[in-house]
Amino acid sequence: MSLRKSYKTNPAAETEGVWVDMLFSETFNGPVSFKIARMSPQNKQYATALERAWRPHEAAQKAGSLSPELGNKVFREVFCNTIVKDWRNVSKADLTGDDNDAGEQLPFNAENCLKLLTDLPDLMSALVEKAGGLAAYTEARQGEALGN
Repeated sequence: MSLRKSYKTNPAAETEGVWVDMLFSETFNGPVSFKIARMSPQNKQYATALERAWRPHEAAQKAGSLSPELGNKVFREVFCNTIVKDWRNVSKADLTGDDNDAGEQLPFNAENCLKLLTDLPDLMSALVEKAGGLAAYTEARQGEALGN
């Protein structure tokens, strides 16, 4: 494979997102999937939002006094507002912890995303890893996804 096919990305996929399956949901008989944009400087929406979100905290960050909790909160908000675009087969029980909510789909919105990824930090880490990667956003991979 050539360098171009390996490293040339699809700009639309980077900003609009790609579907990534995380696990199989027996409740909904299908994959739990997240549509995620690429977390990179090429994604201008993400880069701009991240810059704006950090601006009020620049002095604290430079002084080394920015708490990890605040840093994580700011990053998580940007991530939920710019990187996670949608989801499928996420159960309301994943958010509430109540098994009675297991059969109900959790509607996608930034608020639910923020709550879910705050409660499930390892899911957040997994999505960050996928969004920061290259493979799902390359033109070669996009061609495979389209059956080309």
